[in-house]
Amino acid sequence: RYERDGAPKPRRRAASVDPDRPEDIWKALDRGEDPTGA
Repeated sequence: RYERDGAPKPRRRAASVDPDRPEDIWKALDRGEDPTGA
């Protein structure tokens, strides 16, 4: 997944997502990540 400037999007570890905070899960999904870490 690329941003408009063409630079690769930095990947964050899905482990940083707090499963008790649904907004974090949605933010992870918006970044194209798998919040389950699978």
